[in-house]
Amino acid sequence: DRGMNIAKRMLEGRDKKKKTRQQTEKDAETLAKTVKLYEEEREELISEVKLLRSLATNGLITTSIVHDLKGINSMLVNRVDSLSNALDRKKEVLVKRSLEDFKKK
Repeated sequence: DRGMNIAKRMLEGRDKKKKTRQQTEKDAETLAKTVKLYEEEREELISEVKLLRSLATNGLITTSIVHDLKGINSMLVNRVDSLSNALDRKKEVLVKRSLEDFKKK
């Protein structure tokens, strides 16, 4: 990139030769364009990082919810199995106990 080369020469002190005003203005314009390009690239990268952070947060939330739902599902399956077993065995006490379990958290 031409702008980077100009900047390197200037910073390293290799650009001490006398330049015409036109050449100096041309170099300044090239440097300005390079700075603008890097600024746009920087803004794009910042936006990308924000998006990646959002996606990571959404992934964590989704994982947490799925984990909670699996726990709830497991608990319900056990309670439904207990109730089904009590109904099959026609044990009124077990049916009542199973229904009470459903009311609990």
